[in-house]
Amino acid sequence: MTGYARVSPGTTWNTTRGYGWVGTAPQGRDRGSTWDALRRDFCGDYPARTLRITLPPGPVRLLALVGDGGPDCPPTIIAEGNKVLATSADLPGGIFTWLHADLDGGPTGRSADLTLDSEPDRFWHLGALVLT
Repeated sequence: MTGYARVSPGTTWNTTRGYGWVGTAPQGRDRGSTWDALRRDFCGDYPARTLRITLPPGPVRLLALVGDGGPDCPPTIIAEGNKVLATSADLPGGIFTWLHADLDGGPTGRSADLTLDSEPDRFWHLGALVLT
């Protein structure tokens, strides 16, 4: 698949790249060749983790693919600061959904720290993140 950049647990924040994990990175999972590139691999963890992204100027639509090709997927919660941007439902294994949120890069663009979390002691999932 072309036209995308992979985010793995080893992708630390880099201003030139414009995205990456800050603080402790999450775990990674690979569900093998049964799934396509967007659903095969994902990042996730039990505690919250922070993904910093660079937003361009103006309104931005965030889309996040969550789900798991293996076991059931508990809710994934995406927040910026104290504001919850999106929350998924409990998803059965093999089911994926896109979460949507609106952000604003302001007049010159900015960085945003997205907190990914779930319910206490439950594993959140992030398969893909798109900004439009």
